[in-house]
Amino acid sequence: MPLDRPPVDGDGVTLPHDHAGLDPSDIVIRLVPRQWRVAGAQPGVWRLSSEAFQNSSDKYRGCSVLIAKLAAEAGISIEKIVASRNMLGAISVTVGQIRGRGLKVGFDPLEDDPFHGQIWEKITRGTANTLLSSAAWSVPIADTVITDRTT
Repeated sequence: MPLDRPPVDGDGVTLPHDHAGLDPSDIVIRLVPRQWRVAGAQPGVWRLSSEAFQNSSDKYRGCSVLIAKLAAEAGISIEKIVASRNMLGAISVTVGQIRGRGLKVGFDPLEDDPFHGQIWEKITRGTANTLLSSAAWSVPIADTVITDRTT
Protein backbone atom coordinates (compact mmCIF):
# COMPACT_ATOMS: atom_id res chain seq x y z
CA MET A 1 0.00 0.00 0.00
CA PRO A 2 1.48 3.39 -0.95
CA LEU A 3 2.48 5.75 1.85
CA ASP A 4 0.91 9.18 2.24
CA ARG A 5 3.09 12.04 1.04
CA PRO A 6 5.31 13.39 3.82
CA PRO A 7 5.09 16.93 5.22
CA VAL A 8 7.42 19.45 3.54
CA ASP A 9 8.78 22.87 4.44
CA GLY A 10 8.45 26.03 2.33
CA ASP A 11 11.36 24.88 0.15
CA GLY A 12 9.72 21.53 -0.57
CA VAL A 13 12.18 19.63 1.66
CA THR A 14 10.69 16.78 3.69
CA LEU A 15 10.28 17.70 7.34
CA PRO A 16 11.41 15.30 10.06
CA HIS A 17 8.40 13.19 10.98
CA ASP A 18 7.37 9.82 12.31
CA HIS A 19 5.33 8.43 9.42
CA ALA A 20 2.02 6.93 10.55
CA GLY A 21 2.12 4.49 7.62
CA LEU A 22 5.22 2.76 8.99
CA ASP A 23 4.47 0.05 11.54
CA PRO A 24 6.97 -0.99 14.24
CA SER A 25 7.54 -4.28 12.42
CA ASP A 26 8.32 -2.60 9.08
CA ILE A 27 11.91 -2.94 7.93
CA VAL A 28 14.23 -0.22 6.74
CA ILE A 29 17.49 -0.89 4.93
CA ARG A 30 20.89 0.80 5.08
CA LEU A 31 23.01 0.22 2.01
CA VAL A 32 26.65 -0.44 2.90
CA PRO A 33 29.42 1.23 0.87
CA ARG A 34 33.02 0.04 0.95
CA GLN A 35 34.21 2.76 3.36
CA TRP A 36 31.97 1.48 6.18
CA ARG A 37 33.83 -1.84 6.29
CA VAL A 38 36.69 -1.67 8.80
CA ALA A 39 39.08 -4.13 10.43
CA GLY A 40 37.39 -6.25 13.07
CA ALA A 41 38.72 -7.70 16.31
CA GLN A 42 39.61 -11.01 14.65
CA PRO A 43 42.27 -11.19 11.91
CA GLY A 44 40.71 -11.58 8.47
CA VAL A 45 37.24 -10.57 9.64
CA TRP A 46 35.79 -7.17 8.86
CA ARG A 47 33.04 -5.32 10.73
CA LEU A 48 30.83 -2.35 9.97
CA SER A 49 31.75 1.08 11.28
CA SER A 50 29.32 3.08 13.43
CA GLU A 51 29.17 5.38 10.39
CA ALA A 52 26.52 2.96 9.14
CA PHE A 53 24.09 4.96 11.29
CA GLN A 54 25.24 8.55 11.15
CA ASN A 55 23.41 11.82 10.57
CA SER A 56 24.00 13.49 7.22
CA SER A 57 24.93 17.12 6.73
CA ASP A 58 21.69 17.98 4.91
CA LYS A 59 19.19 20.56 6.16
CA TYR A 60 17.47 18.30 8.71
CA ARG A 61 20.43 15.96 9.32
CA GLY A 62 18.62 12.77 8.34
CA CYS A 63 20.10 9.30 7.95
CA SER A 64 18.95 7.80 4.64
CA VAL A 65 17.22 4.43 4.53
CA LEU A 66 15.22 2.40 2.05
CA ILE A 67 11.71 1.39 3.09
CA ALA A 68 11.74 -2.33 2.33
CA LYS A 69 7.99 -2.78 1.86
CA LEU A 70 7.91 -0.11 -0.85
CA ALA A 71 10.66 -1.85 -2.82
CA ALA A 72 8.90 -5.21 -2.35
CA GLU A 73 5.57 -3.77 -3.54
CA ALA A 74 7.36 -2.49 -6.66
CA GLY A 75 8.87 -5.94 -7.24
CA ILE A 76 12.46 -4.74 -6.80
CA SER A 77 14.79 -6.80 -4.64
CA ILE A 78 17.24 -5.31 -2.18
CA GLU A 79 19.97 -7.34 -3.94
CA LYS A 80 19.17 -5.56 -7.20
CA ILE A 81 19.30 -2.14 -5.49
CA VAL A 82 22.65 -2.99 -3.86
CA ALA A 83 24.12 -4.04 -7.21
CA SER A 84 22.72 -1.09 -9.16
CA ARG A 85 24.20 1.38 -6.68
CA ASN A 86 27.62 -0.29 -6.44
CA MET A 87 27.26 -1.10 -2.75
CA LEU A 88 28.90 -3.99 -0.89
CA GLY A 89 25.77 -5.14 0.94
CA ALA A 90 22.85 -4.03 3.08
CA ILE A 91 21.67 -4.26 6.68
CA SER A 92 18.18 -3.92 8.10
CA VAL A 93 16.52 -2.76 11.30
CA THR A 94 12.87 -2.43 12.20
CA VAL A 95 11.01 0.82 12.57
CA GLY A 96 10.29 -0.22 16.16
CA GLN A 97 14.01 -0.57 16.93
CA ILE A 98 14.59 2.94 15.59
CA ARG A 99 11.67 4.49 17.46
CA GLY A 100 12.76 2.62 20.60
CA ARG A 101 15.91 4.77 20.56
CA GLY A 102 13.85 7.99 20.53
CA LEU A 103 14.34 8.59 16.80
CA LYS A 104 11.81 9.43 14.10
CA VAL A 105 11.57 7.46 10.88
CA GLY A 106 9.62 8.59 7.87
CA PHE A 107 9.04 8.53 4.14
CA ASP A 108 11.19 10.93 2.08
CA PRO A 109 10.76 9.96 -1.58
CA LEU A 110 13.35 11.29 -4.00
CA GLU A 111 12.95 11.71 -7.75
CA ASP A 112 15.43 8.88 -8.39
CA ASP A 113 14.55 6.84 -5.28
CA PRO A 114 10.83 6.33 -4.56
CA PHE A 115 11.65 3.97 -1.64
CA HIS A 116 13.76 6.54 0.22
CA GLY A 117 13.15 7.33 3.86
CA GLN A 118 15.05 9.02 6.65
CA ILE A 119 15.86 8.54 10.31
CA TRP A 120 15.78 11.89 12.10
CA GLU A 121 17.02 13.26 15.44
CA LYS A 122 20.56 13.14 16.77
CA ILE A 123 22.19 9.73 16.37
CA THR A 124 24.95 9.43 18.95
CA ARG A 125 27.76 6.90 18.59
CA GLY A 126 26.10 4.86 21.35
CA THR A 127 22.79 4.86 19.48
CA ALA A 128 24.58 3.94 16.25
CA ASN A 129 26.27 1.01 17.98
CA THR A 130 22.95 -0.11 19.50
CA LEU A 131 21.30 -0.03 16.07
CA LEU A 132 24.22 -2.00 14.61
CA SER A 133 23.87 -4.58 17.40
CA SER A 134 20.19 -5.04 16.54
CA ALA A 135 20.68 -5.01 12.75
CA ALA A 136 20.47 -8.04 10.50
CA TRP A 137 21.94 -8.69 7.07
CA SER A 138 19.65 -8.08 4.10
CA VAL A 139 22.51 -8.59 1.65
CA PRO A 140 25.50 -10.11 3.49
CA ILE A 141 29.13 -9.20 2.80
CA ALA A 142 31.67 -12.05 2.82
CA ASP A 143 34.13 -12.12 5.74
CA THR A 144 32.22 -9.30 7.45
CA VAL A 145 30.21 -9.15 10.67
CA ILE A 146 27.80 -6.34 11.44
CA THR A 147 29.44 -5.78 14.81
CA ASP A 148 31.97 -7.59 16.94
CA ARG A 149 30.86 -5.87 20.15
CA THR A 150 30.01 -8.23 22.97
CA THR A 151 28.33 -5.68 25.22
